[in-house]
Amino acid sequence: MYYLGINPGRHDSAAALVKDGTIIAMAEQERFSRRKRAVGEAPIDAVEFCLSYAGITLADVDAIGLGWNFGRMREHGQNIDLDTTERLFPANRFPGPLPPVQSIDHHVAHAASCFGPSGFPEAAVLVVDGGGELESTTLGYYDGSQFHTLEQIQLPFSLGNYYAAATKYTGMKARDAGKFMGLAAYGRPDQHMPLQVGRHGLYLDRLPEFSPSGRFDDLDAFRATVLQHFTESSFPFAVGDGRDMYPFIGFAASVQHSLEQALLYLAERVKRLTGSRNLCLAGGVALNCSANGILARSGLFGNLFVQPAAHDSGVALGAALEIARCNGANLMQTGPMTQGYWGPSYSQEVIEDALCRHGIAYERLSEAQLIERTAHAIMEDKIVGWFQGRGEFGPRALGARSLLGNPRKRHMLTRLNALKGREAWRPLAPSVTAEAFNDFFESPHASPFMIVAAHVHPGRRHEIPAVVHVDGSARPQAVTRAANPRYWTLLTRLGDLTGIPVVINTSFNLDDEPIVNTPDEAINDFLRTDMEMLVIGDAIAVK
Repeated sequence: MYYLGINPGRHDSAAALVKDGTIIAMAEQERFSRRKRAVGEAPIDAVEFCLSYAGITLADVDAIGLGWNFGRMREHGQNIDLDTTERLFPANRFPGPLPPVQSIDHHVAHAASCFGPSGFPEAAVLVVDGGGELESTTLGYYDGSQFHTLEQIQLPFSLGNYYAAATKYTGMKARDAGKFMGLAAYGRPDQHMPLQVGRHGLYLDRLPEFSPSGRFDDLDAFRATVLQHFTESSFPFAVGDGRDMYPFIGFAASVQHSLEQALLYLAERVKRLTGSRNLCLAGGVALNCSANGILARSGLFGNLFVQPAAHDSGVALGAALEIARCNGANLMQTGPMTQGYWGPSYSQEVIEDALCRHGIAYERLSEAQLIERTAHAIMEDKIVGWFQGRGEFGPRALGARSLLGNPRKRHMLTRLNALKGREAWRPLAPSVTAEAFNDFFESPHASPFMIVAAHVHPGRRHEIPAVVHVDGSARPQAVTRAANPRYWTLLTRLGDLTGIPVVINTSFNLDDEPIVNTPDEAINDFLRTDMEMLVIGDAIAVK
């Protein structure tokens, strides 16, 4: 039986298709519309891709799950109409009757999205985001067959929106939480923050009107009040312009530290409530790699799982899995998710047709030739566009739609940031073979999804300076042969040639666009930047 899940929300709309609990396809709408985070868009193209990949139509789907329960929100006076069938499944794109549609509470969908792919027999679950229908944080437990909500923090108190307000204080956009996290490493947490952990849990110092145990209220007022508090109480006592970041490094470090302490408190709390050795994290705050690294190293849990689309795109997967579970599917039948490649792929014929249409000379090579040429190009400090197989689901490039560079040369960080139009101070992440992970990184969790920060061994930092952040950390991706054979082979060959099976891996896109989705989009970025090589399917193009 087929089950379709969608995130119809205000941003990060996405679709996921599962068959009897097994993931078939997942995609984010932004990859098709080419508008970052698909703000206000229904995931129509993402749904069509999932159905097309499976070779079915909507009539073959047994049930549809929505990763939001907008009915609950309307009951509390919020005018939300994002769940209308006319918006989500317009008749000109999806003719015929619709399968049954069921709304899933947002945090339940988040919980299912991380537990289902974890492979754990049972687990504590922590969902932390900007907010669901009425909740911003959920502590729960999956007993293997059902999710149990144990405790919740109600809106407007929200760790996600606290962090968003802090991001806006620097002059960045609220969506730039990842930039803010990178900025925090440059400073020291030496400023008093309103977010505190006390005897009775979390609270906002000097902002008592926003209590974690309060009732639903105006979320805009929460963000505005926190932002005003920063303006009055935090250096440099003025909202930034988004360009001069240096005055905000101490502020960013202090905010990041306060968030990490709050998450440690929540993790300790859910540990006491469940006694589980396994922790699943979901929600937008679970994309905070630095905080995830703190949790991984805390020793509170023996096992940690964060799936690659922990933010709102992931509730499409959660809604599909929850609908499947309600219809008798066993979510643990397929084992843990070890790779994030669930999007579109393209035949070599389609790839070469695109190259010809753009007038690009190329060579079609064997696997061994392709790996050898690419490895030597990276060693020679060339920037390589790497477009292979199915695209990633989630915001991290994992070796399918990636820009690759030499981690042994610090200036490659500057070059790649400049090519993408990113700020020069922002860090880039490494990919490493899983076999060599512990040789370079100190972490109990070798994340395959580049979502858990790790310390770089002090004795090896000088060997890979382009991927070592100012605090000695990195956001590594551990690559296995089973998950991505061609990418693993490239890393292994680099190890043979240099002794370092590591590569800079950043997403294949420019700063103003989503990750490339099609061969034409990859070729366009290749042509309008100083990227020296494009490795696309079995073809290599060189400027």
